[in-house]
Amino acid sequence: MMSIYATLWNLKFPSEGDDYLGCDWIIVTAQGVPPHIGSPTPGMGYENGDPYSEFLPPVVTTDEKGDAPFMRAVVFVTEHTLKATERSGQEYVAPLLVLTGREYAVISFDELHARFLDIYLSFDIFYICKQHCGLMMRYFARPRLRPRGRG
Repeated sequence: MMSIYATLWNLKFPSEGDDYLGCDWIIVTAQGVPPHIGSPTPGMGYENGDPYSEFLPPVVTTDEKGDAPFMRAVVFVTEHTLKATERSGQEYVAPLLVLTGREYAVISFDELHARFLDIYLSFDIFYICKQHCGLMMRYFARPRLRPRGRG
């Protein structure tokens, strides 16, 4: 199955929100969903409906070539984010953040970083709850037991 995502960028962030000598880092990847994905525009392949409507923002209007001013969505994930659910092989399990293409186009990096930091401060995403499966290690999100302040 071909992916509906296109990798826009990968960046390393401190896994606990604050960087310090010896801190652990997590790679955050921005996965763009092109505007033609799910589009009802004739010829795009989705004339019978949008199979991604339950986990992606609404479709965007495209021209006959499938182009539009903005992507449909940008989904932010880490290297530990699992992909594929019972609902869809294209759905990420608990992505960090999902923005519409329009939101992504206008958000500043400072605003995006602040949103990631808020996520870090409200969830122990990366190292609190680990499930060991043979040689594989999967990471799950769980609310923090105690909120942390920004340092």
